[in-house]
Amino acid sequence: MNYLDELLAPRTALQEMKDDYCDLHKDVYGVKARWIYGTDVTEAQMVEMLASLQKQGEAVWKAEAEREAANDEAFIKEINRYIELGAGNAKTALKWMHDAHDTGGDHDYLGFDLGCSYKFVTNYFKGL
Repeated sequence: MNYLDELLAPRTALQEMKDDYCDLHKDVYGVKARWIYGTDVTEAQMVEMLASLQKQGEAVWKAEAEREAANDEAFIKEINRYIELGAGNAKTALKWMHDAHDTGGDHDYLGFDLGCSYKFVTNYFKGL
């Protein structure tokens, strides 16, 4: 079988599970598990590995959500602290936070820098 035939051949269930594992590993740990392609695992082993990785992912994602929720709350407290320190209002406090974090007025970048949940800062200030 030549290279082109190999590329065009239907993928086996094991190959698809290895693809799924590689992609899921990226979602969980931030890096694709390309090493999986060089292993001689069986379909049954891959099923177990995928289930285990899914459990690990759920724990990682739960911890991440908790951390982001705490950072969202800390952001609100920091805005209120800036107001107490003389900012006068939330918009001015936000400007001070941008200046302090050198984020150039980009709300999403500020939220990322502070570890807030996605679009939290932008959404928090939509109504103000």
